[in-house]
Amino acid sequence: MKHRIPTWLVVAFGLALNILAALMTNFVIDDLGENASDLADAQSENTRLIQLSWQQIDGLERRREAIITTLSIYDAQDEQPATALSSALTQLCATRIMMICLTRCLLITLAKS
Repeated sequence: MKHRIPTWLVVAFGLALNILAALMTNFVIDDLGENASDLADAQSENTRLIQLSWQQIDGLERRREAIITTLSIYDAQDEQPATALSSALTQLCATRIMMICLTRCLLITLAKS
């Protein structure tokens, strides 16, 4: 005895598989599109944070240079610099080091993700 599968059954099965593949592809593409959008948003936010950090570091660097220039003027005149000016220099140096460390940590975190 020969078992024959009707042609319409094979066509219907193929059509059902095509519809299933189209639906799965649509969902996969939507998920990948959302993931890509989320990554692009995160990247732009991280870029903005890094730029803000570097702007703050540049500002601190300019302030430090102004304080060093002021201190060198005091040294040239053989005068003792004010204690407040000396402590401000120390504070700016510590803040600058902290900002650099934070920026490096952010970059390392971004590299890992």
